[in-house]
Amino acid sequence: ENIYDLGLIYRIDIGDLGDKAMVDIDMTVSRGTCPVADDMPKWVRTAIEKLDGVGMVNVNVVYDPPWTLDRASEAGRIAMNLL
Repeated sequence: ENIYDLGLIYRIDIGDLGDKAMVDIDMTVSRGTCPVADDMPKWVRTAIEKLDGVGMVNVNVVYDPPWTLDRASEAGRIAMNLL
């Protein structure tokens, strides 16, 4: 599944940069020892930067509130075989 359905994206704000958009994202990782914790924000930034009309992307990794399975959507829980 995707990181949005897994509940790892906490906030997405889209602002105006004139003719382009500024995207500000708060995300987390499932645990501090996640093997891709350092890479995941870079992957998110790269994916968003490729979208038409995006001029600037900020990805902030936050740990408050801590991630729990309750943050995952039904699709995310199904993908993790939890439903």
